[in-house]
Parts: sequence; C-alpha cells; structure tokens
Amino acid sequence: MSDLSLDGDALATLFPFHFRLDAALRFTAISPTLTRLMPELKAGDAFTDHFLLERPVLRLNFQAMAECRRVMFLLRAKRPLDAPELLLRGQMLYFPAGNELLYVGNPRVRDLDDMKHLGLTMRDFAVDSTLTDYLILIRTQQSALAEAQRLAGDLAKARDAALMASNQKSEFLANMSHELRTPLNAILGFSEMITSQMAGPLSQAYQGYAADIHKSGRLLLAIIGDVLDMARIEAGYHTLDDDILSIDELVGECIHLLEPRAEEREITLSYRTELPGARLRADSRALKQICLNLLSNAVKFNKWDGVVGVSVTRNEDGQLAIAFADTGQGIAAEDLPRLFRPFQQAGAATARTSGGTGLGLSITRTLVEMHGGNITLASELGKGSTFTVLLPGERIV
Repeated sequence: MSDLSLDGDALATLFPFHFRLDAALRFTAISPTLTRLMPELKAGDAFTDHFLLERPVLRLNFQAMAECRRVMFLLRAKRPLDAPELLLRGQMLYFPAGNELLYVGNPRVRDLDDMKHLGLTMRDFAVDSTLTDYLILIRTQQSALAEAQRLAGDLAKARDAALMASNQKSEFLANMSHELRTPLNAILGFSEMITSQMAGPLSQAYQGYAADIHKSGRLLLAIIGDVLDMARIEAGYHTLDDDILSIDELVGECIHLLEPRAEEREITLSYRTELPGARLRADSRALKQICLNLLSNAVKFNKWDGVVGVSVTRNEDGQLAIAFADTGQGIAAEDLPRLFRPFQQAGAATARTSGGTGLGLSITRTLVEMHGGNITLASELGKGSTFTVLLPGERIV
C-alpha cells in the first residue's frame, strides 16, 4: 500500500478515531472526532507529548512502529487530572510513499460509565468496529433506556400520588371552610345583637364580652376566608371574570374600608395617581382583594402615627404600577425569600404580635400572576416597605 486511497471525509466515516504521524512522530492530521475528545491535540505536536504507547513497541521510534504488521496498539492519552481517561485501541499503518504512519481504531469502551465520561455515542464508532464494540454499545444503551423508563415510571407514580394528595387536601380545606362559616355567621349575628342590647339592657362588662366575641369571630372569619381562597386557587377553581373598573374608585373604596382601623393607630392614609380617571380591565373582586390585603398589611405592620401611601403610575415598560408604601418596621433580608410562601410571616415575633395565617401575600401574588403581572418588594429594616403590583399595560383601557 503505497499511498492513502481514501479522502478525508471517507476516512473520518470509516475510522472516526484516526491521526497521521510523520517520520519525526509528529501529528500531521487529526480526525474531527478525536479533536472533539482531545482538543489539546494540534498538528505539529509530538506524539509522545499526548500518548503513552502501552503495547507492543519497546523502542518508540518511527521505524519500530512502521515494522509492526497486524499488531494491536493500545494508546493511553496523557490527559489533565480533571479529564476522563481515554484508551485508544487500533493499528498503525505505514505508507512508504509519504513516509508517514496512519493510526486507525476505536476507544476502548467497557461499560456505560466510560461512555458517559467521554460523551460517546454509537455514531462515534467506525463502521468496521468489532462485534464486541457494538454489543457493548447496544447493551449499555439498552440498560440506560431501561433505567430511564423505570425512573420515568416511578416519577409519574410519585407525581400522580402528590397531585391526588394535593387535590384531596384542597377539597378538604374548601369543605371545612364552608362548614365553619355557617355557625360562625350565627356567632357574629348573635354577638352583634347582644352588643346592641336588642333583647334588653346589659351590664358594661357583658357588653364588653359580647364585643370581644364579635371581634374574635370576625378575625376567625377572615382567617377561614383566606384558607378557603387558597384552597380554591390550589384546586384550580378560582377563575378570573374580567370587567372594566375605575382604578380611582377601587383604591378609594379600599382606603375607606381601612380608615377605621388606621384611625385606631393614628395612621395616615394617602392616595395619589399620575393616571386620573384611568380604567382597568381586570377581575374586580380579585383586584379589590389584592388592594385590601396589601393595605391591611401596611396598616397592621406600621408604627403608631405612621403613614401609608398608595400611588398609581405607569413605568417605563408601560406597566401599570400600584405601590403600597408604609413607614413601618420593615422586613429583614433573611425573611424576604420566604415572605410570599403560604403560612409564612416576616419573623416569629411579628407572627406572635400581629396574628394572621400568613396566607395573604401568597394569595395576593397568585391573583396578580393570574392577571399576567407580578409583585415586587423593596424593604429596609426600620425604614418601612413598599409592595408594588405591576400589571400589563394592555389591561389599561
């Protein structure tokens, strides 16, 4: 065989792992597949800089390697410590006309781990690879496929079980919340009748007891309402019913509802807008709940004689921005990541003193996202917080 009768493409197809060496044992050509596995290989580099010849030549020189006939060479790549081991098994072919050697062969693949480490597939092996190479590849790929199918089956079963448990929990919460509301409404009604002395005069002490019962009942009703809302959202029963509403009227109504609670703590409520008279396409009940939740938190966690400001603007991205700013105690940085999770509040001390279920912000964020928007928070401990509801600009009418 005086010269190489195959062009480069044909050679790469038949022998994906090949290279040429000149009489000085320097690389003159390297196959693309081998270059992918060993990008450090460059034309002109010395063979001994990149490979250890483990067998069968004792004297590593051009003539000794050229004299080998039908002998299997085993080459071990000199790789960096963090690179996977690469063993090449093949033959050296001698071409006197060009005074060069051509190595053709395959990597030595023993199991699936070797393939994974080297990133090899069946396409990386020559068409004349030995039957053993193909059997190993087929067996390892079948094993990988079977393992993937088993894991997929286990994952599907776990997902179905989790989904069923979640649906059962949501249905239970929804049913329980509904059942609790009926007797609670009776408690509220009768306690209000007692407080107003509709059945006759009462002592001052009993009037106070009745007022406390009514206040506690309303708090319990609000908690049950939050749990019911969260259960409906998780169960997928909560849908939006878009309508055209006035932003000024909706925010004004929410402020009016919170005024008595704010006056008890001498907190000032203010409202300003850069879009007077603007209207919005949204679910009025959901948007009102969003505003009430954020306003209620701003009042609840504010300091005595503080300020709560609501502002409506349009940002640079064209989004409608409704900001709720307070002058309260602020939120610690370590509490921010979990603030919007269900049943979470900003710190144990806050939860003890302020009460509540910790569902308000989680429900608020979900309702905002259902409108295609998002909610942001800027807070500094001791200097207050600002929650900003961002709604898509196309919702502005």
